[in-house]
Amino acid sequence: PDAPPLAAAPEAGMEPGLRLLRPEDFPALAALSKEAFGAAIPEAEWPWKYADAPFRAPSLVAERDGSLLGFFGAWATRYRGAGVDLPGVAAVDVMTGRAARALGRAGVFRRLALAVFEANGEAGAPFVFGFPNDRHRVTGERLLDYVEVERCGALEAAPSRLPSRRLAPLRRVARGAPFGRAHAPLAEALHARPGLRADRSAASVEWRFRRRPGVAYDVVQLLDLLGRSRGYAAVRLDGPVARLVDLQVRDEEGPDLPDLLSAVAATALPAGASVVSVRLPRTGLLARRLAGELGFGEGTTDCSLTVRRLRDDADLGAARAFDYRFSDHDVF
Repeated sequence: PDAPPLAAAPEAGMEPGLRLLRPEDFPALAALSKEAFGAAIPEAEWPWKYADAPFRAPSLVAERDGSLLGFFGAWATRYRGAGVDLPGVAAVDVMTGRAARALGRAGVFRRLALAVFEANGEAGAPFVFGFPNDRHRVTGERLLDYVEVERCGALEAAPSRLPSRRLAPLRRVARGAPFGRAHAPLAEALHARPGLRADRSAASVEWRFRRRPGVAYDVVQLLDLLGRSRGYAAVRLDGPVARLVDLQVRDEEGPDLPDLLSAVAATALPAGASVVSVRLPRTGLLARRLAGELGFGEGTTDCSLTVRRLRDDADLGAARAFDYRFSDHDVF
């Protein structure tokens, strides 16, 4: 029988061969990213994202004559929610060099994408998600059968509009502390909720917010009297915008949310920030409270949540209920 496509090495002068990403590819990917995007993704970012992450997913390169012509990254997570624990993956760092930019149905881009989708589907991932802008969304729908779930929910507030209050009784704040055993009850509660979300275990959030090279997040955790986490916020400054890259609370209906936002306003908002921004599903309870009682208004975005089925038995209804944040997109 014919060898699997990923097992075949490319011959000189022929179409690029596809193979799994290897750690020794990271320097070449940094160079390819400069060609594709105009600015190189730092070399330290690649091992953090694809070698040091708590989970693994198959990512592929296109190679010809020993040179990398394209890459399709699969950023690994786990889909968690109401008894579900499945491999999860976001499409990131999708790029081709000048020699391989053929976006037709037989192009390197589409070959890479379909091979990554097949490999991750075989690994158990039900769907892949991403947050493309309008131009890339149309390409994904036309060439790769992506489906738009919704225009990303975007809410904004001036820092002065955030709650300013004393903490509820038996609550305290920890800023910059590691995620550890105190985080476990919160992660368990988040993972038990209806719908799906990316893994929020201590290992995931510790890696995401405290081990990323060259990127600083200000993390505020809200703890109860026994030191158990009731919620956390991760803040990153982007010019005048302070992004709540992640915002999670155990009880979305109670006082934990305004307590956490008050702690963010008091301790974590960088000097000079004029806007606080958050990304989250438009119809969720968190969005309704932020917009209804906590000072946030509608923001602007050109990005959508899109998903693509990887397995015939995948439930896209669950994908449409994906509880996303900025942190589920690698650029933030």
